[in-house]
Amino acid sequence: MKRESLNKKGQNLPIGTIIVIILGVAVLVFLIIGFSQGFDTFFGKFDLAPSDLEATAQACQLYVQGSSKIDYCTYRDVKDKIYVNCQSENIRTFYPEETAWPDVNCDELNPPALFCESNNLKDSVQVNGDKCLDLKATLGDNPDNNLDN
Repeated sequence: MKRESLNKKGQNLPIGTIIVIILGVAVLVFLIIGFSQGFDTFFGKFDLAPSDLEATAQACQLYVQGSSKIDYCTYRDVKDKIYVNCQSENIRTFYPEETAWPDVNCDELNPPALFCESNNLKDSVQVNGDKCLDLKATLGDNPDNNLDN
């Protein structure tokens, strides 16, 4: 019985193994980019993920249910140079009844002018729809509004 020599110039990888390796690398890159830059990098283009404004509106519902006035009145960055709290008209367009808290006045608890001033925000930044330039001008009108209180 004669053995025929096999041609062993290199090892063959099954095509299935190559596909699994490529998919594994793609998933790894997706996760790295997603966790480092945010998954909105991918899903924002397809409008699959809720916007920051909608996510804030959903959080506002929870703040009302949990009676958390501090969180309700805290300003959040929802877009470049735009900050809102739960009393913003932008938030109330999502859930007008669920985000309303009639006996809380966020302008007294966390005045937008002081927020602009204490965070050194540029004049072009908007807080609840008003530019910081206009809000900071109101600080000079009211001597009770200062950062030393």
